[in-house]
Order: sequence, then C-alpha cells, then structure tokens
Amino acid sequence: MSETLYIVDGSGYIFRAYYAIRPLSNSKGLPTNAIYGFTTMLLKLIRERKPDHIAVAFDVARKTFRNDMYEDYKANRMEPPEDLVPQFPYFREVVKALNIPCLEMENYEADDVIATIARGLKKKKLNTVVVTGDKDLMQLVDKGISLFDSMKWREISFDEVEERFGVDPERVPDILGLAGDTSDNIPGVPGVGEKTALKLLKEYGTLEGVIEHADEVKGKLGEKLRANVEQARLCKELATVRDDVPLEYDFDDFKLGAPDPELVQKLFEELEFHSLLKELGGGHKKLEKTYHLVTELKALKALVTQLKKSDGYALDTETTSLYPTQAELVGLSFCCKAGEAYYVPVAHTTLDAQGQIKREDALEILRPLLEADSPPQYGQNIKYDQIVLERHGIHLGAVSFDTMVAAYCVNPAGSHGMDALSMEYLQYKPISFKEVVGTGKKQVLFSEVPLDKACDYAAEDADITFRLQQLLVESLKTAEQEELFSTLEMPLVPVLMRMEQAGIKLDIKLLGALSVEYDGKLKEIIQKIYDEAEEEFNINSTKQLGKILFDKLAIPVVRKTKTGYSTDTEVLQTLAEEYEIANHLLTYRALSKLKSTYVDALPKLLNPETKRIHSSFNQTIAATGRLSSSDPNLQNIPIRSEEGRRIREAFVAEKGHVLLGADYSQIELRILAHIAGDPGLLEAFAEDKDIHAATAAGLFGVTPDQVTGEQRSVGKTVNFGVIYGQSA
Repeated sequence: MSETLYIVDGSGYIFRAYYAIRPLSNSKGLPTNAIYGFTTMLLKLIRERKPDHIAVAFDVARKTFRNDMYEDYKANRMEPPEDLVPQFPYFREVVKALNIPCLEMENYEADDVIATIARGLKKKKLNTVVVTGDKDLMQLVDKGISLFDSMKWREISFDEVEERFGVDPERVPDILGLAGDTSDNIPGVPGVGEKTALKLLKEYGTLEGVIEHADEVKGKLGEKLRANVEQARLCKELATVRDDVPLEYDFDDFKLGAPDPELVQKLFEELEFHSLLKELGGGHKKLEKTYHLVTELKALKALVTQLKKSDGYALDTETTSLYPTQAELVGLSFCCKAGEAYYVPVAHTTLDAQGQIKREDALEILRPLLEADSPPQYGQNIKYDQIVLERHGIHLGAVSFDTMVAAYCVNPAGSHGMDALSMEYLQYKPISFKEVVGTGKKQVLFSEVPLDKACDYAAEDADITFRLQQLLVESLKTAEQEELFSTLEMPLVPVLMRMEQAGIKLDIKLLGALSVEYDGKLKEIIQKIYDEAEEEFNINSTKQLGKILFDKLAIPVVRKTKTGYSTDTEVLQTLAEEYEIANHLLTYRALSKLKSTYVDALPKLLNPETKRIHSSFNQTIAATGRLSSSDPNLQNIPIRSEEGRRIREAFVAEKGHVLLGADYSQIELRILAHIAGDPGLLEAFAEDKDIHAATAAGLFGVTPDQVTGEQRSVGKTVNFGVIYGQSA
C-alpha cells in the first residue's frame, strides 16, 4: 500500500475559520477567532483522518504571475476584514509549532504549489489528498489525487466533479475559460454561463474544439465566441493550476511528527488557547500550596481572627446540589494568602467526619466575619454561595469581587468557569469535581467524600479564586473595564440573586388541562398523518418517515443526508406548499415540542420547598452582554403561536399581586443616536417616529407613510446590521 500525503489549502482554511468562528480575542485585545478556528480544524483533521504525512500550503501575496497575464485577476476581491489582518502572522506560527511543513512560493498561488506536489508524487506512485473546499482544485482529481472537504467532511471524487461541472476534472479549466469565474474575476466569454459552456464542450470536446468550430455556432453566441477567442484562451490559462512551481522538497520531510512543546506552550499561552494547550499536553504548572483542615472550634476562631485582619479573602461553599435554592451546606473554604487555604467541613457523613464542627456552631462563629462590611469578600460565581448561605441564615456583607464576572468583563468570549480561568491565568489544571465525587453509578454526594480529599479540592477552589482575583484586578485595568465591572456588573449580582431566590409561580391546574387538551389534539393530528400515509408508523423515526414520504408516497426528494432522506423542518416547509401530510407533520412536531418541553416539563421543575420555579440568570454567557436563563430557560417561552401564548398564561402572580411586563423602546438605536449624534436618528426619536420605517423611507426613496411592511423589515435589518457591524 503506497503512502499518502495530506496537503491542506492553508489560505482557504484561514477564511473558512474566520467566518466560522464568532469574534474572539485574547486579554490584550488581539483578535484570535480565525487562528483558533484554523488550529482546531487542523487538529481535528490530524486526529480523525490520522495522516502519516502532512503539509500546509499558503499564498505568499495577492499578486502572482497571473496578474502579469491579466491585470484585473482577483481585482474584485475585497480587502481582508480589519480584525483578520493582525491574525495573519500567526497561522504559519501555528503550523510551525505543530511541526508541520509550510509550503509557499513567491509569484505563485497555494493552488499551484499543491498541484506541483500532488502531480509530482503521482508520478512516483504516491497518493495525495488535497484538503480544500475550492472548486478550482477539482481539476486535480485523478488516480492518486483526491480532494477532501473538511468543512463538509466529505471526499470529492470523479462523480462529485462531474456533478458540479458536468465534465471530467481535466476539462474543468475549459469550462472556466468559457464561462469565467466570478470569484477570481476571470471574465470568460461574455454571455456564456456554465450551462452554455457545458453544452459547447459536450458538442466539441475541449475549448480548442469549440474555437475551431466557432464558425458553426449560430447567432449572437457564435459572434461572441469568434470575437473573444484569445480572451477564452487567456481565461483558461488563468483558471489552470500550474504544476511546474520550482519547489525543492522531500516526501520524507512531510512525515507527521509530534508538536514542538516549547513553541506550542509559548504560542498558545500568548493566544490564550488554554483548552488546546491542555489537549496537546501542555500548560500544566505546579502550584506551591499548603491546605489546612479545620475541625476544632479553637482553630476556626483563629481562622476568623486571621481573615478579619486580612485585606480581603476568597470564600467558597461545598453543597449537596447544583441548584442553590435546594442545596444543603456541607463545608466552607477560605483563602487570604496565595498558596494557603482552609476547609471547614460542617456536614460530612463519612466515618472520619465525626469530629467536625456542627454546621450551626460553625456558622455562628463565622457570622460576625461573613456578615461584616469588611474585609472585602471574593468568589467565583459568588451568587451561588450567597444564595446557599442565605438559606442557612447568613447574609454576606462585603461581596466585592466575582472572578467569573471580572473575567467576562475582560473578555466576554470563551469560558469563564474556574477550570478554564485557572488554565488561562495560572496555567494550572485544578482538581476536577469528577475526580472527587466520581461519575455514573459510583458518583457520591460531596458530603460522602472523605475529609482529606474534600479539603484538597475545596481549599484549592478558594486558593485559585484568591489568585485569580489578584490577577484580574490588573486585567480589568489593562482592558479599561474597571468602571463597567464596579458600577454595572457587580451591582447586578445581588439583583440577580434576589430574582433567583424569588422564583415564579405556576398555575399547575392550567398546565394539567393543557396537557390533556394537547394530548387530544396530537391524537387527531397523528390519525390524519396515518390516513395520508395509509398506514401506521413511528412518526418520530426519521428513517420510517423518509420511506413513507419519498418511497411510498413518491414525494420529490428535497435533500438527502449521509444516512438517507432529510425530513427536517426546512424540508417539510418546502413540501407543505403542495402536500398536506407535510403540514400535519409540522403541526405535530410543534405541538409535541410544546407539550414535552413546557406543558409536561415545567411542573416537574417546581422547588419542593417553595412550590415555585427558580431559574438561574447568567450574566457571563452571552458575549453581547445579554442575560441568559437556564435550569429552566424562562427566556424562550413561546409567544408567536396561540399554543405558546397559552403556556405563558401559566406563569402567574401570588394572590393580590400582578406581573408587570416592561421593555425598552428600541434602546440600541437610541444609544446609537446619542453616541453618533446622527441628525436623522435624533429627529426621528424626538418626533416619536417609527425608526425602522424612517430608515426604509430613506433607503427606498419614498415617504414614511408609503413604506410597505416588507420595506420596513429591510429598514430594521439595516438598522441593526449597522449597530452590530454586519459586513458584506
């Protein structure tokens, strides 16, 4: 079996990565989304395709020998996005750190470099897989040369080339010579598209064959062919990849080796790719630390004295539940000096916990410290600890710093959990919760963990939180986010805490009645689907549904998947215009989802103590700054359908109270008007105009009263597109 080389179209990878990954940057403000996407794509390729030889080809510059032949070649390409430009130097650094050869040559494109090596190795009976999504490289497909699209994760063979162009790979440049290529600004023959080019090639074989028989082609098409003979030849040459690039290479140099640990460590730390660093086995530093188990009253009182004298301390709670409104306190940990932390167990049930201080006694000793207005208290997601302690009668009095919130202010993208922050700021991998409590059937409650093991884990959490606080204070200054953190985000923490504690009441009887009603409706819809199908089947089985729709009923196939027919919502919506069964299926899915996700699920989420639903409100999830809601998500209760609105009726106020709904009126656009001082926007708001209609009127050159609903929708899209930096 001959050996295989994977050549990655690096330039293609860069742009695919840029548009695939949301905006991301490190703490110094360097954009990193394209670098991160590029790196993860490369690592996934190596991990899953397991190449034994690999190389990455790059373009060196925009201008190549093709620009000498045709000045306007690729002249239609826009300048790279502003936030991509500073990322360019790092792609080659990533490849170098992963110990993969970079291939490039002045005056040539990456495509030419790829073609030269692929065809050169073919002569030596060695196989090449070109990793690309570029249709132009389909001309390379041959015995010994294949293409692999890593975004769609599919092989591109002769069949795919013929399906795309209608010709074999060898004649792809002929198609492009006649029809041109808008992406590369290759004009082709005016008036000739791919369909016409294919028709001509089927009749005359090649571009030269078409030129030789141009006199036989009648009408305007014949005139255009005869008038553009040299242009057609030029366009074919521009579209043809060159395989004679003067490269010096040795196949053995492409053998995949291990990443360079020093380069990976240095580069990924700079980029703050800590999860990738961990994946590659780097980023594991040791912390100097001494942790103390506090099980005697005297030691606890001494700890309280020490913490009172400190400039600030980190605290953390260990409990029996992830849900703070139901969690029982098991222990508390404290740290006021990096590397030295304390764990106070108060409700462990293990044999070695017989001597621990009782929870009530420990809390009374800690109360004067915890409820005082100084020294400052630090925590990681301290809202959780506040709710837990309030359940046990303690109100934290000096909360001043949440490391999770601070990290979010410094960089809203990425993960803000303690493990991720520890890797990012300390290059240290903490003990994981799973290591302590186990997983699956062997998992235990934290209260069942032996004290020494619990101490190592809990005290470390306080220690890491304290260290992170010291570093994040400086990071907030560097990022100029101190004011945002101290005047907006931290004051929001107690507000969200009160919201979570309050929860919301449900009308259980209404939901019960809805469940029965929806059951009846679903049975009716199911019967209609069976009637249309003329048999009973599992409606929730994509395979069975596909066979009914496309095999038995012979409905035209809209889209196929790797495993059969696609029956997703988009497909059913397309079919619903003509086929009643598709309408019934859409209704069934919508109603079934409402019933399972809300009507039947919400009552099961009631807190057994309060008989209310207590959602978590997260301020560090959405990069835009919006709050998110989870366990359960109360921000996605449907409203557009009648059924959805009826579910909302189940959220009720206590007797004698009301629920008030309030919303800002176009707040983003008002802020834009204030910051930009735009006369049109300011006038529109001052006169209480419909701002989207006003924008649409300007766009379409009509008066505001003439704006249609469709035009207003375009105006709204433009307004928000401007605010959020929508690009072409």
